[in-house]
Amino acid sequence: MPILRALTLALLGLPALASAQLVTTAYTDRGSFEAAAGTVIQQDFNGYTSDIDLRSTAFDFGDFSVRGLGDGQRDDAGADRNYLDAPVFAPANIVGGLPVFNSAHLNLLVKSSSLLSPTTSKVSFEFDSPLLAFGANLAGINSLLGSGVKIQVDGIDLAAQPMSTAGQPSDIQFFGFTSTTGFTKVEFLSDGSLLVPHVPFLLDNLVYAQAPVLSPVPEPETYALILGGLGLLAALRRRRA
Repeated sequence: MPILRALTLALLGLPALASAQLVTTAYTDRGSFEAAAGTVIQQDFNGYTSDIDLRSTAFDFGDFSVRGLGDGQRDDAGADRNYLDAPVFAPANIVGGLPVFNSAHLNLLVKSSSLLSPTTSKVSFEFDSPLLAFGANLAGINSLLGSGVKIQVDGIDLAAQPMSTAGQPSDIQFFGFTSTTGFTKVEFLSDGSLLVPHVPFLLDNLVYAQAPVLSPVPEPETYALILGGLGLLAALRRRRA
């Protein structure tokens, strides 16, 4: 009964398929990313005309919300970070002596705890439905002494991470990734690689691709009914033989 055997093996393999591990591909070119991602949605934040605090509670941007977390959401000068920065910029939006991101964008800071800086900060993006791709323009990933940003997807570190631009704080880069399985949370943290893991940066032109809506994986009771039906089919085949 090769057909019956094949059906049984396929059914038993469904739970493993449903819990497949996250496999991602990173992109540093927006065009290549969008070609791989397919249909994408962009949030450029330009519809917001006043600053929005992301530190105390999550702000809902429609398909997703953003929130800064931790007790270290201020820069070395004591200024608040982790907010939507809307024009007109006050003070002028200057990074490394040069104007960058001169439209509404997210002004972010991530920190890991260290002996010199015990406070922490991270930024969480939570989506209402699963994604298969996420990307954005980033600027100024130039932490003190050059530590960088680490991205986690549903709590798992990405295999590839955005470049640190230490020494070139006005540098703007695109970083994005596609995934073989759906995810709903993307978090930005400090990579914690150096003594003062303090990383300010800017984020704009967020782009993402939603996962297609699929039929739900059968519940255990459904498996039992299907397997019972297969057993009945096998019994009938034996009687005919």
